[in-house]
Amino acid sequence: MIYFLFTTTACNLHCTYCGNDPEVMCMPIRPDSEEYFLKLRRFLEKDPNPTIVFYGGEPLLNMPFIERCMDSFDCSFVLQTNATMLSRVETKYLERFASILVSIDGRRDTVDAQRGKGTYDRVIENCIQVRGRARIRNMVARGCAMEPCEIYEEVRHLLEHPQVHFDHIYWQLNVGFDAPVRPSYLAWVDGYNAGITRLVDYWLQTMQEAPHRVLGIVPFLGLTETLLKHREAEEKGEPLPDLPIRCGIGHNAFSIATDGKVAACPCGVGEDWDMLADDMDDVANPIEDLPNRAMVGEPCTSCSDKNLCGGRCLYVNKTQWWGEDGYPHICRTVHHLCAEMRRVFPAVAELLDAGKIQRSAFQYPASQ
Repeated sequence: MIYFLFTTTACNLHCTYCGNDPEVMCMPIRPDSEEYFLKLRRFLEKDPNPTIVFYGGEPLLNMPFIERCMDSFDCSFVLQTNATMLSRVETKYLERFASILVSIDGRRDTVDAQRGKGTYDRVIENCIQVRGRARIRNMVARGCAMEPCEIYEEVRHLLEHPQVHFDHIYWQLNVGFDAPVRPSYLAWVDGYNAGITRLVDYWLQTMQEAPHRVLGIVPFLGLTETLLKHREAEEKGEPLPDLPIRCGIGHNAFSIATDGKVAACPCGVGEDWDMLADDMDDVANPIEDLPNRAMVGEPCTSCSDKNLCGGRCLYVNKTQWWGEDGYPHICRTVHHLCAEMRRVFPAVAELLDAGKIQRSAFQYPASQ
């Protein structure tokens, strides 16, 4: 199982899209009691193969807690960070992370507009520094896409950065996290979809031309892997496999608050629909007791793209801040992405069958 472990609710940035405010979140700022740590140990011992994702806030504001966890637990570890303090992490810890997820949205102007002037340069400098002294297994650029960014330009910039190699890139749309629907989003979304089409074409072109690289654009990898599984099922005459939401939240990924409460989605901690246990000690067996208790509902469950999409973000699906009229405007982007991946899938499958690309290239850790 994957556990998003709130290391702190505090953050050193004030990003325009973020609703994180440590003063109003439903948990203490940090887990600083010995009792909490002992409960966490007991909880993790119940899972034979746990992965901890250090989450916040900005997790590196509580580096002593991270170091203690990494020194104490036999786990796989992932760091999700804004990377403004990444250069302070000791090499021995950097090299133990299965993945480091760096919050960076694309080009300098885009990042600085959303995260504060000078943030882009600081993040890039720190990524260069840690790449220079540590064997980083998987450095992932994870961004927030919202108006007025140009998704094709942002992703191409990160893919082709002259100084930092990002192994994978993905982004989350800033949609449905508050009300009302933004008119600026409605004016922007068609241009976003056009940018996705250009990006899909570039991704396919890079595969088709020598040396036949599969660029690590995570949404494309995950949907292609699912389409490959669909092809296999159809060839065997089997039903299509059921698909959980892409992030795994509520299925094989859960959240642990700083006070030891257990939830599904880290964005929904404190909401009744999200809470799974009042205390880690209340969970007898995480493998059996946590999955499939918080799952997406309508309109996702009856959607024709459910078996490829997996369902919209659990928080957005449960809260539906944009209402019945606004929800379809969110899913316009998803339907378009699914259609684009179906469009290029025959060409991708042909390259795979010819041995020019490898199946393993599509198996990002979160792919289904």
